Amino acid sequence: ASGEYLALVDGDGFTVIHAYSPSFPEQLSNISYGISTNATHELRYFSIPTPGQVNFGDYLGIVEDTKFSIDRGFYDAPFEVAITSLTSTATIRYTLDCSTPTEVSGTIYTGPILVDKTTIIRAIAYKTGYRSTDVDTQSYIFHVDAMTQPQFPENFPPTWGGGAAFYAMNQSVVNNPLYIPLTNALKSLPTLSIVTDKVNLFDPSYGIYVNGGGQGVAWERPTSAEWFDTDGKEVFNINCGLRIQGGAGRSYKKHSFRLLFKNLYGPGKLNADIFPGPRAAKIFDTFIIRAGWNDAYSGGTQMYFLDECTRRSQIDMGVPGSHGQHIHLYVDGLYWGLYNAAEKPDQAFGETYFGGSKDSYDVMAIGEAIEGTTAPWNALMNLCQTGSMTNERYQLIQGNNPDGTRNFDYPDYLDVDNY
Repeated sequence: ASGEYLALVDGDGFTVIHAYSPSFPEQLSNISYGISTNATHELRYFSIPTPGQVNFGDYLGIVEDTKFSIDRGFYDAPFEVAITSLTSTATIRYTLDCSTPTEVSGTIYTGPILVDKTTIIRAIAYKTGYRSTDVDTQSYIFHVDAMTQPQFPENFPPTWGGGAAFYAMNQSVVNNPLYIPLTNALKSLPTLSIVTDKVNLFDPSYGIYVNGGGQGVAWERPTSAEWFDTDGKEVFNINCGLRIQGGAGRSYKKHSFRLLFKNLYGPGKLNADIFPGPRAAKIFDTFIIRAGWNDAYSGGTQMYFLDECTRRSQIDMGVPGSHGQHIHLYVDGLYWGLYNAAEKPDQAFGETYFGGSKDSYDVMAIGEAIEGTTAPWNALMNLCQTGSMTNERYQLIQGNNPDGTRNFDYPDYLDVDNY
């Protein structure tokens, strides 16, 4: 098992009388784990399970989470934010540059923080002998600031992968009477704010944004994600993993992203109602944030709705499809542009919409298995591409006898109606 355990130890310091876990609430008895002794036999929390071995890494307690006097959201007037923890004598450190505060880094909190522009506050509370809190991130967004973002913002690199970066909003649009006030457009769609250390994005050898071709878990970085409705109301905030997503678009400057929900960072799944439609999933292992490279940059059409229109049309025809939603994206407090958040059609997607275990699904992309195995796909391709496409073979592909009746000795490789 894993998680936080509180053990009640007998006077000899070795025999567990009872053990308790918030994630495993019933009391456990007769546990044959070794227990580290201490002079007073005080209660301890152990974050690392060590069956059959002496415990280590014990805590006197767990520091209560940080609380902010004003919650994340959209604002247009200055205010002050106070940060507190219910744990007596806990120290709070915070950052304003999107870096991760720790017990030894960040500014020690001594009083309320003035927020008079788009501001990201990240905070942690800690106390000697106690387990520290996780990092709490609060995004306070002033839409007017996006209109005048500087070409070279502080703490952001002037180049990405050898090419010039571009952060500023196009002033010919900002000042065009047809679009004034443009801030209304920034409130017309949901908003997603992702916050992470700049090294995770822009370090020449480590950053995922400047190394857009990097794929897999080796190119996954921790991030905070906050989703807001059009009125600025929080839909969710979560610590999760962040990757660059896509194919050819990885070579363009405006990258697509992917959020991954793992116990390594926070909750193992996201529970949120973010996509329209009565059949849309509410629980996610991951979802993607598409930059719209195919819709805008590769062909110059600048439509941005092609993929989303196609997905919604498929769903409207009564078959499962990937639900999506256009959003405004902020990265470390800067407006990053119009994006399309959408479900990723992966193993978890199959489990959600078709049932069974997600491990029973194979997921193919451009002829390769990104999850599962290529064997069924290769079998289908062999049936389609070898010899003549007779009626007998056409029925065999669907797991049927030549007369079209189902033969359960044959695999059903293709849903023809859907195809």
